Amino acid sequence: MKRRIAPASTGKSNVITRNMEDFGVIPLTGDNSIQALKIPAPLACYWLGESETTSAGGS
Repeated sequence: MKRRIAPASTGKSNVITRNMEDFGVIPLTGDNSIQALKIPAPLACYWLGESETTSAGGS
């Protein structure tokens, strides 16, 4: 059975990885019509934390 991964409504996908060297774009389909951005977990955590403090008014 083939599974099709539907892109998000924004057309952007992220893959959080354990490896600190993982940073780049990976294809999720054979024809590269759907891609995802590989982001190391520590960097993703930092960005998520930063976005929460910024959206909370910087407090």
